[in-house]
Amino acid sequence: MTSETSQVRFRNSDGLLLTPHYHLVPKGFEDNLRFRNAVLRDAGHDPDMRLDLRRMCADDVLFYVNAFVWTYNPRLPSPIVPFITYPYQDEAIMTLLKATGMVPGHTPQDVFVEKSRDMGGSWMSILVHEYLWHWRDMLSFLWVSRKEDLVDKTDDPKSLMWKLDFLLKWLPPFLRPNYQRSRLHAKNLDSGSTIDGESTTGDVARGDRRTSILLDEFASVEEGEKVLAATADATDCRMFNSTPKGTGTAFYTVKMTEIESVTMHWKRHPNKGAGLYTSEDGRLKVLDPVYAFPTDYKFILDGKIRSPWYDSECRRRASKLEIAQELDIDYHASGSQFYDAGVLKEAEAELIRPPLFVGEIQYTADAEPTGLVEKEGGRLRVWGLLNSLTSKPAQDRRYVMGSDVSAGSDASPSCASIGDVQTGEKVVEFATINMPPYRFAELCVALARWYRTPVAPCFMVWEMNGPGGPFGKRVLELGYTDVYYRRSSSGRPASSPGWHANAETRRELHESHRRALAAKTFINRSRLANDEAAEYIYTMTGSVEHARSRSTSDPTGARANHGDRCKADALCWLGFEGSAPEESPEPETPEHCFAARQEAARKARRANREDVW
Repeated sequence: MTSETSQVRFRNSDGLLLTPHYHLVPKGFEDNLRFRNAVLRDAGHDPDMRLDLRRMCADDVLFYVNAFVWTYNPRLPSPIVPFITYPYQDEAIMTLLKATGMVPGHTPQDVFVEKSRDMGGSWMSILVHEYLWHWRDMLSFLWVSRKEDLVDKTDDPKSLMWKLDFLLKWLPPFLRPNYQRSRLHAKNLDSGSTIDGESTTGDVARGDRRTSILLDEFASVEEGEKVLAATADATDCRMFNSTPKGTGTAFYTVKMTEIESVTMHWKRHPNKGAGLYTSEDGRLKVLDPVYAFPTDYKFILDGKIRSPWYDSECRRRASKLEIAQELDIDYHASGSQFYDAGVLKEAEAELIRPPLFVGEIQYTADAEPTGLVEKEGGRLRVWGLLNSLTSKPAQDRRYVMGSDVSAGSDASPSCASIGDVQTGEKVVEFATINMPPYRFAELCVALARWYRTPVAPCFMVWEMNGPGGPFGKRVLELGYTDVYYRRSSSGRPASSPGWHANAETRRELHESHRRALAAKTFINRSRLANDEAAEYIYTMTGSVEHARSRSTSDPTGARANHGDRCKADALCWLGFEGSAPEESPEPETPEHCFAARQEAARKARRANREDVW
């Protein structure tokens, strides 16, 4: 932005000027700071000026934001910076403000906000609601996101109400209202207006009455259709804000209606859109004639509108699906197949290979391994090098095991994947059917003990839902404690081990695995697992499932219990990223009980036969 003070004058439908003071604020960074400092200096000595500034803020939202509001960007050396709006943000703020019905000449209506990532969409909605909460009497707002911590978590900048707290903290004292703040609630004691927060459930806001409701990241909401029904009667102004996640979401359903829309595409950001170019029939077409490209710049002539920033982001993100979802606002390319087809095809050509060992693991009744035995058609497939004499893996590294547990029916196998943390490679795959969860637990513990090294024990991660319950119980009965515990929002580990699956955590698990495959930080060697990844899809509700899980009946009711090798890989990757074993709670074992004597005997046997690489 330049230091010019000529801003767009926004008017209502009757021609009434809505931004009478905005033109006074310089938009260049240094000029804006000097303006703020001068205004605060003069206002500090002049009570009448403070009253005038309050009236000006109440009359003009863009003056209020650009003259007094600050924002937070932790990627900058000085992360607290003045909020200086870009033209596309001015338009968004004014559209959202008019949609609330709090502007003369405008009636309330729903508004649809689609955006590229990191364009300030949530901030825009929050600013409009805070402005009205601040300067208008007896209004009521509701902020909703897919889980409660994203609505209100005091130390998390992703939280909506953290942004409110930050905004109020950095206002000049003479502009800061008297207010009460408690969890999921803020009341302006001067205006009587309130802001409340909720997580999305099918009954959110049912029976409620609100001036406006913000539905943040609505494409990720699990019960989107129910939320639409529940909120329709609660307010005349819903703000649907999200990046796209395919066409099978309630967010896309809203898009296809005749709704007022705001589009925040990265091209409209002055920094991200600098140096715009495209191509026609393979010939370069520069759209930003004032941008100075380096003489050796490598233009990408694929017909898309691009920029140096966009080219850099495409290289960073690797996955075409993620690019479509996070940058392009492309609903069709961001939906359907979940794992990037190009990444999987490249893996098939370059990374997939036959296993070095196929066979079985032998172990005792208490899951103490006694050796590996080669067997044609065996269930154990090993890609990592094994000692030719002992069949032990390399002893100078740490291993992680991810296990997807089935009920032991023919419908779906139980699978385990072991990864080498040092190389990022998947080195073991095991799959079996007709093995009850407690028996599969014994096999997995035996495998984990075989992959125990002087560096660290093998860290185990499994899904705790359904058959994962008896699996986890048996793991602990066998005295194996180097396992994953999920953590609460306070950072405390859960009382039961294992990863908990729901639509949101399942999506997050596979999104993390997808990024790891694209970046080659997790290297899958198994053709079967690669083929299964290609069959994962976005569903009509925006969740992630294996395609065949939707037509196969599983007696446990776990409809997503297919694509099991890929899921075990994703759990293995979670173990790479997850809690260190030493942070997990240690169950108390009485000194002379049977379990304690078993563990002592196992340790003695291991000490007698400890192999080295």
